[in-house]
Amino acid sequence: MKCIQGAVMAFLISLFFTSFAYASYQHAPPSERLPLTLLTPSSPAITFEQVTFHLEVGTIRNSDWGQFKIRPNQLYDRYGAPLGTGYINVFLNGQRQGGSWVINNLFIPPAPEQHKRHRQHSRYTGSPSNPSSAVVASYFDLRPGQTGRGIKKRVNATVLFSPQPLPTIIDIALLAQRFPSSRFTVLPAHINAEGAGEIDGRMRTTPQRSSAPRSLALGFPPQAIEPSSTLPDDLLFPIQVIQASDQNLDAARNQCVPMANANALQYLEDRYDNLPLVWRLPELHIRGIGRIGAAGDVLFWEPIPENSLVANVDTFGRRNGVHDLDSGSYTSLCGLIRGVLGYLTQSGDQAITTVRHQGSSSLELGDNGADCDTETMLLGGMVSVRDGIEPTWEWMFEQLQLGRAVTIIYSWYDFQGEWQGGHSVRVYGASEFDGRRYIYTLDDADQGDNFSNVSDPRKQQWEVADTGSPGLLGVPNGRLNMDGMNWEITFALSLEAKPTLVIP
Repeated sequence: MKCIQGAVMAFLISLFFTSFAYASYQHAPPSERLPLTLLTPSSPAITFEQVTFHLEVGTIRNSDWGQFKIRPNQLYDRYGAPLGTGYINVFLNGQRQGGSWVINNLFIPPAPEQHKRHRQHSRYTGSPSNPSSAVVASYFDLRPGQTGRGIKKRVNATVLFSPQPLPTIIDIALLAQRFPSSRFTVLPAHINAEGAGEIDGRMRTTPQRSSAPRSLALGFPPQAIEPSSTLPDDLLFPIQVIQASDQNLDAARNQCVPMANANALQYLEDRYDNLPLVWRLPELHIRGIGRIGAAGDVLFWEPIPENSLVANVDTFGRRNGVHDLDSGSYTSLCGLIRGVLGYLTQSGDQAITTVRHQGSSSLELGDNGADCDTETMLLGGMVSVRDGIEPTWEWMFEQLQLGRAVTIIYSWYDFQGEWQGGHSVRVYGASEFDGRRYIYTLDDADQGDNFSNVSDPRKQQWEVADTGSPGLLGVPNGRLNMDGMNWEITFALSLEAKPTLVIP
């Protein structure tokens, strides 16, 4: 430990003197510059947003929730050179109020590559998405230390890029104050990402507005970091697993569960359908819905268009009220299981998959009398076997490391602990450093017929830890909270591809 502290202190001292040199010699060569890059409002890579949520429980306008977004493909230093992979830290209000550390080591991944089957066309599919334009985002408290209302037009902030994560200690916070604060414009953002039903309890799929004030329906936004006076033990030994993350399609309204799992299945095909291995899906990864219809008193669902992967998953999930891309209900836990297992059964011998889960009280979910067996849908004897009572970071990390696809459901609660809705996303990465554990997810922030993920496919970073129970922050209950909020991961699904070896 003493060796680690000595190494880090030497690093901080070098930052201090290099920073002084940078301030004195503006034209020093790149090799002599400080390894912290100050990003200013002139950078096209940076966006600060104030979020308005449009959810089933109602609209929360001009909230205290901020969203910080970075476009990695537009991230350059002052010499015009790409900054590449690294980390972003943001201190709100700059030197005037001491700097609230609102964004902590936001990971900037390398640029993704476009894969073969991500073609989008026709009314339902539109123009192709551009993974190189993906934004990396994180929620934060737009008004640290206060609860406010109304439009926020500007913030004073210090935005720093570093090639390695920074320890969240007081010395770094003080160092950040030596950089000038800039005034950034805050843009409006509209988010309606939801659609995952309650896992336990009443298993609700229709969120009911609580007696809590509308502004607190999601609880409080992620709070600013409180820097420590001591160094973490694992600072110099970070661990990380990152999978390909360009499978991120536009979702229809409340379609997060089918879309998260369609994104996961497409990842498996991109990874394992390469000769001499074959693991192949019969449909394309294009937009679509499982549209509901009726013949007399009999309801039925059909994929629109027929060759859409997500439309077929959605069809097996049997969501209510799906008539177009702007309509549809939440997906229940059994709808998730029917959607994934039903689709895999239909896909045949070229897409053999083993399914596992953590969360829910069910030891098995699926066919042969297991929970969610409706006896009216062919699931080919497939089941998902429980691998843990509650989702854990260790399990997700292991599944990702083994090349399996992972999706999660997380729910949000008001400050009284009442369930207010849920969302499902694909987890494409996990890491541990600075005494903290993170997961990396992708989704569509603005669901519906709008092609928002064509220009702005969203990736997010979340710190996960058991920091409290719904409505009782600070009272652990065995579930992982997202960014220390009243948001909990309630279910995790792992899909393991079993490719066929083809020998000529």
